Amino acid sequence: MEYKYLITDIQAKTKVSITSLTAFKKKHQEFFNQNSTRIQRKIYYNQAAMDFFLAYYQPDRKAESEKISVPDMDTDTDKKDPDSVKEMPAEAQAEKSPVEAPQADEPPEAQLTALQRKIDALEAEREVLRKKLDATEAERLELLRQNGALILTISQLQQEKQLLLPTPRKSFVDKLKAIFNGK
Repeated sequence: MEYKYLITDIQAKTKVSITSLTAFKKKHQEFFNQNSTRIQRKIYYNQAAMDFFLAYYQPDRKAESEKISVPDMDTDTDKKDPDSVKEMPAEAQAEKSPVEAPQADEPPEAQLTALQRKIDALEAEREVLRKKLDATEAERLELLRQNGALILTISQLQQEKQLLLPTPRKSFVDKLKAIFNGK
């Protein structure tokens, strides 16, 4: 996989500020960690990362004479028929770059398959996010259980310490008040 794009190259193509690109990169940190490499002080991005930026920001296509194509499969799978995408595992499809909406000048069958691929990619991404949510929820419940056990243990230790302490002595004034109040 060839890493050849700097953030300035991506900024020039998307026509978005580097600050916005950095914020977007932080939101999708896992994806960009897999599709970038650091060489000394510079970070180089591969074509998948570039396509992901372009698909999200979608620069004005009327100003550019070239079309922005967002591949949804590896280059070696481009030779296969579009139905082979459905055979990929859901997690593998979700990790791929987003798919563009079909162009109006395409035949209806091509538009339909492009839309179906986009639906499949979104469903796969939803499934991956659902799994992450379930894992996070299970982790949260485990932490709550551990916190409850710690609170219970601490309260039991405090009760044991209270039993070991001698009874507090009453001052002379408190004893006189108790006598006069009838206690």
